[in-house]
Amino acid sequence: MNSFTQRNLKWFGAAVVVAVLAAGFFWISQHSGTTELQKAKFTLGKKDMPKVRSSFSPKNTDDAISRIEWEINRFKDPTLGRVPNNIRERELAFARNIPTRESLGKTNSPGAVNWSSRGPYNVGGRTRALATDLDYNGSSNQRILAGGISGGMYRSENGGNSWTLTTALDAHASVTCVAQDPSNHNTWYYGTGEYIGNSANGRFSANFYGHGMFKSTNGGASWTQLASTSNNDPQVFDDFFDFVWNVVVTSNGTVFAATYGGILRSTDGGSNWSLVLGRNQSPYSSATDVAVAANGDIYATLSRNGTNITEYGVYRSTNNGANWSNITPTGMNTDPNRIVIATAPSDGNTAYAFIQFGNGARASDHQLYRYNASGNSWSNLSANIPDFSDNFGGQVGVFSSQGGYDLLVKVKPDNANVLWLGGTNLVRSTNGGSSFEWVGGYHPQNFVWDNHHSDQHSITFLPNNPNAMISGSDGGLSFTNNCLASPQTWSFINNGYLTTQFYAISIDAQGGNELVGGLQDNGTWIAQTADPNTAWISIFSGDGAYNAISPGGSAYYVSSQQGNTFRITFPGGQQTYSNITPAGGQNFQFVNPFFLDPNNAQVMYMTEGNKVWRNSNLAGIPDGNQNPTNTNWTALSNSAVSNTAVTIIGVSTTPANRIYFGATDYQSTTVLKRLDNAQNNPAGTVVTPPVTQGSYPYCIAVNPNNGDEVIAVFSNYGIDGLWHSTNGGGSWTSIEGNLGGNDSPSLRWAVIHPTGSGTMYYLATSTGVYSTSALSGGSTTWIQEGAGVIGNAVTDMLVSRTSDNLIVAGTHGRGAYSGTITGGGGSAVA
Repeated sequence: MNSFTQRNLKWFGAAVVVAVLAAGFFWISQHSGTTELQKAKFTLGKKDMPKVRSSFSPKNTDDAISRIEWEINRFKDPTLGRVPNNIRERELAFARNIPTRESLGKTNSPGAVNWSSRGPYNVGGRTRALATDLDYNGSSNQRILAGGISGGMYRSENGGNSWTLTTALDAHASVTCVAQDPSNHNTWYYGTGEYIGNSANGRFSANFYGHGMFKSTNGGASWTQLASTSNNDPQVFDDFFDFVWNVVVTSNGTVFAATYGGILRSTDGGSNWSLVLGRNQSPYSSATDVAVAANGDIYATLSRNGTNITEYGVYRSTNNGANWSNITPTGMNTDPNRIVIATAPSDGNTAYAFIQFGNGARASDHQLYRYNASGNSWSNLSANIPDFSDNFGGQVGVFSSQGGYDLLVKVKPDNANVLWLGGTNLVRSTNGGSSFEWVGGYHPQNFVWDNHHSDQHSITFLPNNPNAMISGSDGGLSFTNNCLASPQTWSFINNGYLTTQFYAISIDAQGGNELVGGLQDNGTWIAQTADPNTAWISIFSGDGAYNAISPGGSAYYVSSQQGNTFRITFPGGQQTYSNITPAGGQNFQFVNPFFLDPNNAQVMYMTEGNKVWRNSNLAGIPDGNQNPTNTNWTALSNSAVSNTAVTIIGVSTTPANRIYFGATDYQSTTVLKRLDNAQNNPAGTVVTPPVTQGSYPYCIAVNPNNGDEVIAVFSNYGIDGLWHSTNGGGSWTSIEGNLGGNDSPSLRWAVIHPTGSGTMYYLATSTGVYSTSALSGGSTTWIQEGAGVIGNAVTDMLVSRTSDNLIVAGTHGRGAYSGTITGGGGSAVA
């Protein structure tokens, strides 16, 4: 065990993982490789954008707090009031003991699925880890490494034209930083665990809790966990390496890791570590950073985050980290939430410190300083941090780091006076920070920057060309061969960099290859072919949320955060957006569920507040409508459950006009109701299974051939979250089986799929997809599907189609997958 590890660490309460933070309202207008797709129904181009922009309002911009609360409520243990400590590593260890279809030799048996990737080939996800090989020469070496925060580490050998996943499918998928050893170019290190300090929350998100550091000795082709950075005690947080902010390596091979708590140093390739800066007892600095100067000096930062610690600020070491001098600039805010540091590769005496404090919502919540090591002096450039104006009421022009979530400073390799600052937007200075130009993220006139994305996290340069730069953001990877261009131009290089995070997916019930997906912070996209290497098309903005395809593709329904819902139709061949959001709704979920009636696609059910809304005829809403509407909407208020929020709906095919819905207050009340003849606004029948009260109803799966057979899925950790009924909720049986226990995964989505000879059951979880052909209560045996394709990727949703046995999975970090269910299946046993 590491010498610095404190076994008596208690729950330190200042953690909220930023998977739940990313920026919100975004439209990607162009991608390469879509020429043929543009000949189909959907077209790209700004002519479509004003129809969506008209719904732009403060609620559709970034809303970090709403996303945090929504994420936390879905997964926290109701008895703890938070997500359990270190649950990601615990559930991965648990999953390794669940049999896989491959290990059982059942890859061709009834119910097996031949899973394959569906992309999205051209859309990337949140990227904090990014580096180019020091030997990059544009010909024999074009190696780039990039890591998705929930997708794993990828390597490109051709300058970003294609990418290969290099982490194992059953490994921890969180990658937050990466660095190459200058003394041995085959050696690389990456860190895990995404953290942001927020003492008011005191909770962890389940998906991105780290698991130490990993090392490669073959140029990033494969990785091995450094045993010294994992305590192998996943039950309790007691290791700084659970959250790694940054990693750097000096010219003599010394490794420095900026972690929760301080700066760690290893002089033997990561076998042993010592704490060289920071505290060895609580409270700790939750946010840290480290950088190496051209002359070998080491710079590091420690945050304060509202604690009483005095060891915060900016530090410098001139002897390889053995000793440190506090060089914190006079006038720096005394309670920094996060400080990032960047040195000038061309000048060993120059460094820039970028500080976030307060809410980090405007330029005034930040400070920028330039350091001159030769004179040990600072220049205060804070007044020059820009809040640009824009055409959207200032909502995208302000400089915001969202509480330090997206905070970046980087210096051009050959010019110490050229630097970039990153928040939601990317800005550049060519005069040492005296003034800045807006070069990425949102766009002052067009709302979005072509081929670039909001929320900046990382920048790297090509070693053979200091003008060629790659930007890592919540939209993946963008490249420019002239980083000084004005206006700045970009090209996406997300070519198979599968790191997108799906919230919801849908398919056409009538058949075909179309797949629509709502992606966290990346809007809604459509795949029109099954080819995983074909580009998807952007069709809606915002945090992509629930969506649906009307049978035959006559209409597409899409939504963004907080219930903003539109219909896309093609009257006279013209692509038309129509706002169908119920005007009377005010309390939508951050990602708000809605479903079409399988018997009549003009009927929709939508959650809002403590009730369900029903639209009796969507076609009655005029094409081109741009505001929320009352047309044909009825609030099913008679079945409303006081002091709760409805979180999910299940719609029956047979019998028609029956729905189920789940509601919770997140603390002490959970209710499931069945509404027969829902069109009559009935009071409904309470059919709540014996689940832990306060649990989150995530999915209600209804057998399409028998509306009395239902599976209710509750996503919280620490509960019995999977229940089955064959009598419309009159009685329930727990079917968690071998997926139950304190270390078991979070359960997300179920599919009941009838076949010619029986019924198959599929389950999406935080450790992948599982299936069974026979439900037998607590003895139910689930087996893992797609272990060699999907692996243990967090999977949020499944959809299937009985006409051709198609099944599709949307993961939260590794894109989408689909396959065909082999015919057969056993009879269900309640």
